[in-house]
Amino acid sequence: MKVLVTGANGFLGRHVVATLLAQGHEVRALVRPASNIERLGWGSDVEVFRADLRGGTDLAPAFEGVDALVHLATQMVGDDFTILSGTLTGTERLFTAMAGSDVKRLVLCSSFSVYDWTAVRGRHREDSPLATDTKSIGGYAVAKQGQEELARRGVAEHGWELTILRPGFIWGRGNEDLPCIGQRFGRWQVVFGPRRRLALAHVENCASAFVAVLENDASKGEVFNLVDDDEVTAMRYARDQRERTHNTTTLVRLPYVVTRFFVSCVNFVSRIIFDGRGKLPSMFVPVRFELRYKPLRFSNKKLLEKLGWRPPLNYDACLDRTYATAKAPKPKGRNGLAA
Repeated sequence: MKVLVTGANGFLGRHVVATLLAQGHEVRALVRPASNIERLGWGSDVEVFRADLRGGTDLAPAFEGVDALVHLATQMVGDDFTILSGTLTGTERLFTAMAGSDVKRLVLCSSFSVYDWTAVRGRHREDSPLATDTKSIGGYAVAKQGQEELARRGVAEHGWELTILRPGFIWGRGNEDLPCIGQRFGRWQVVFGPRRRLALAHVENCASAFVAVLENDASKGEVFNLVDDDEVTAMRYARDQRERTHNTTTLVRLPYVVTRFFVSCVNFVSRIIFDGRGKLPSMFVPVRFELRYKPLRFSNKKLLEKLGWRPPLNYDACLDRTYATAKAPKPKGRNGLAA
């Protein structure tokens, strides 16, 4: 199978490309014109198509001779408007080009951010309520919802065979500091809800899942949540990160209910003072706060039942892959300098 991958040189994209190649597929990698890809070591194994999805390049040739599209690209830099407009403009242009081709198979990378986290209770599943308050959830979440809507429109109008994957917090080497742990203040790491399970999705496990759904016809028409198997708590990850990086961070536990109450108080005061028009940091927006910190249960049950897929790497193996190059600090001499 020959696969067109957008965002191919991104954090997730480079692992998806590597997994596709390892499974014997051909890859055409769509990257921005100025992207430096030499460091990725693709060589002649990957066909590179340089284009800016937002405009300036005819995207139709990208689909020539291709069997499937894996759409990972999202505008990540800028304010909410820039992220939203960049993502949706690029996706619309990409899907317009796809509609003019013979390609029908589409695997779309969405996000946990599309859910209404204030309404989710107990176990989080694919049928959990989706967010409707677009003002509160932010540009990235609205952009991901928009990508899903555009993809479903392609299903209705062109008969596309769509699979949507919604990963949790993607982590791995190069993305170790996760927003779902808490807040860092200098050498102090405050862990919100230390016993709650994290919705971790290691980047190599994610890549494996994207290739698995692409190869399995049973995934067509389905939406899958994607997280690692292991039930890792916030405090466990914070401790493991501190140990693996040999730092001296002081970990401070703060119960979830205490933090959530504080967020509610800040919102209450903001509504009184600013009459509901005040702009708060994302941590104090309830739906975004709960996306990061709400205690819930997560699983890959649907992926297992539909496709027989399980994450190939367990938590310890993921830690090894992520922190293998971390080195202990050199011992210091009496003068405080490194010995």
